[in-house]
Amino acid sequence: MRQVFLDTAYVFAAFDPDDALHDVAVSIGSELAREGIEFVGTQTVLVEFLTLVRHMGAHHRAAAVRFVQAMQTNPRIVFVEESPALFDQALSLYLERPDKTYSMGDCIGMVVCRNLSITEVLTYDEDFVREGFVALLRESQP
Repeated sequence: MRQVFLDTAYVFAAFDPDDALHDVAVSIGSELAREGIEFVGTQTVLVEFLTLVRHMGAHHRAAAVRFVQAMQTNPRIVFVEESPALFDQALSLYLERPDKTYSMGDCIGMVVCRNLSITEVLTYDEDFVREGFVALLRESQP
């Protein structure tokens, strides 16, 4: 089954109608769902997303929690269990790229993608492209 990794950039864009990538994110997410792909995520992505929303006010925070809860119960989304071994692999990647500005969350996502042989990421983040992944939100831009 084809799998696509969900990055924080996608989750935020899909959530926030004011985000510049909102329409593209919703469109490609819907298209992939129709194709029957399996989305893969991590709790780290959810933590990063909720961190981004924290300053948007109580209404947005509550909506973000409902959004996360809907993702957690969506049968099309598989959340990879994070472990000390995964953290250590991501920390090694983080250390191996001193010339890059990768976040630890991105390193966790990259390791998950490599471990599961996922090549496509729902993101606009160029860091994933640098590591050889296809950033689907970039590919979908006119």
